Formats: sequence, structure tokens, C-alpha cells
Amino acid sequence: MTARRKLAPGLYEDLVDGELARELAKLEAESKKIETDLEPERAAEAFARYLYLHSRSVLGRLGDVEEQRALVDELLARLGLDSMVAPTSKLLAIADPERPPLAGNAFPPRPLVPLDESDLLVNARGQANLGQSLLAELPSTDGVDLVCSFIRRTGLARLQPALRELCERRPGRLRVLTTTYTGVTEGEALARLADLGAEIKVDYGGQSTRLHAKTWVLHRRSGLSTAYVGSSNISHAALVDGREWNVRLSARENPD
Repeated sequence: MTARRKLAPGLYEDLVDGELARELAKLEAESKKIETDLEPERAAEAFARYLYLHSRSVLGRLGDVEEQRALVDELLARLGLDSMVAPTSKLLAIADPERPPLAGNAFPPRPLVPLDESDLLVNARGQANLGQSLLAELPSTDGVDLVCSFIRRTGLARLQPALRELCERRPGRLRVLTTTYTGVTEGEALARLADLGAEIKVDYGGQSTRLHAKTWVLHRRSGLSTAYVGSSNISHAALVDGREWNVRLSARENPD
């Protein structure tokens, strides 16, 4: 059982288990509360989230990996699913026979952040910046969708070798949407992207639409796709040392 803090006034999205029911019973009679039945269409997600939160806490207290695996196997058996293989191992890569070795290695480099985790990048000193993170991720992607309001040569120069390798390996899988809003995007930068083989669309209604989104979606056939959503355009400062906020999302951790 996990320790639950004293119930405070406010909004909740908690499934009512035995512990919470006891805490609710302690509320003074005049305390108003709202409870509702769990909507059938949201039940699976709500139960899965509940199990995740509580099982993570319990597994963390076990400490030993094989003890954790044994408990997981018990749960898997109840669910009618295959058990884990012992000793516990983790698949990291499968070589693509059609892909030429990259720097003599049959496998692309691994991203700086594990593929099944999300993170926040702020270009802080001593931490990986957005440019470094993208350079580490692009070699393992099978396609990129990019929405970026401003694209400049100074930023593209850092990413161009990795984008070229992607376009040679997966032709037609780099798609870019940008804008002429405020006139910052450079035509030469777009020409370089076009030379790589990128499919480019430009929003010329800058003053009416004011497209200001910045999103990278990095597709992987393995299902471990990732995305970056935040403040960085494609410029040297935005990718390297500017004060930026970018969230790296994992499809495994955020499947929807």
C-alpha cells in the first residue's frame, strides 16, 4: 500500500480504492465531494494508469531485478500473457540488412535519452542541447515530420549531414512545414533542404495564420517513435545555447 497524503480541497481524477474510501469516510459531514461512476470508454486507461502507479512503487521497493521479474511474471500469468525470459534481458537493436554501415557500425547510435522515456531540454550548460539530441536521434529514424516557423542556415548547417543521411537512406521521408511569418525563414535554407530531397510546404499567410509551432516527429518502424515540442526554431542559438524549453516525448511512454 502506498502512503496517501491527507485529502485536501481541490479537483481529483482518482479511482476510489479501499484506502481512499476510508479517507473519504473521515471527511466531516459538511464537507462536500463529488463522486461519479467510471465511464466505460475510459475504464481501460484509468485502470492501467492505476496499476502503473502502484506497481511501480511496489517494484521499486523490491530492489533486486530478479525479484521484480518474479512479481511481474505472477501478474502476467494472471493476465494470460507470456512470462519474461530469465535471466532478465532487454532488446536494444536489430540490424537492417539493407542499410549500409554507419561509420563502420551496423547499428545506429543510441539517443541521449532512452527511447522509452520523456525529458525536458533547456540548452543548459553541462546538459545536452536540442541540437545534440537531434543529431543523436536522426540516424535511427525512418522518417521525420517537422513543423518549424523559422528555418535559418546557421541552424540547418548543424543538422544537414544527419538529414542528408536520412534522405539517402529513406527517400521521401523528410517532410517540412514552415512559414514566411515575420520574414525570418531564409530561402537559401529551404533550397538546401530541397536539395536533400525534403518535401517542403510553406505557409505564406504569415500575418493571418501566424504559424509559430515547433515540432519534430521522429518515426521508427520499431514503434519507438519520439517527438520534440517546444520553443526552438532552426537557428544556431535555438539549437545550441539559447534559452529554450523543449519537451522530448516518447511514444512508448505517451502512446496517444
